[in-house]
Amino acid sequence: MDELEEVIPSLTYEERVACQEKIERIYWNHRIWPKENPAPKPSFESVMSRSQVKEKVNDILQKTNALEMKWGIVMSGKRATAGDEPYCAQHEKTGDIAEDIQCSG
Repeated sequence: MDELEEVIPSLTYEERVACQEKIERIYWNHRIWPKENPAPKPSFESVMSRSQVKEKVNDILQKTNALEMKWGIVMSGKRATAGDEPYCAQHEKTGDIAEDIQCSG
């Protein structure tokens, strides 16, 4: 067991959905609304329903299970965030999505 798994308990399905919704809201908040579109940017709730968020969570869980069953790869907290450092360093200068997602927990 890696040290993150010792500190961070497994998330329930509803906790996963709540976290995914936070991530989707951050993506939506950072999305630039085109100047060519005279209408105001719609609210997050009008573009993504709770059922769509749940569909994303289900897809992630299915893919995670497939990795474990087919190739024996267990997605631990450490493995899941291992690629974040270069991404965060690259986008650190703009204070954008990566930072917001890390701070949303």
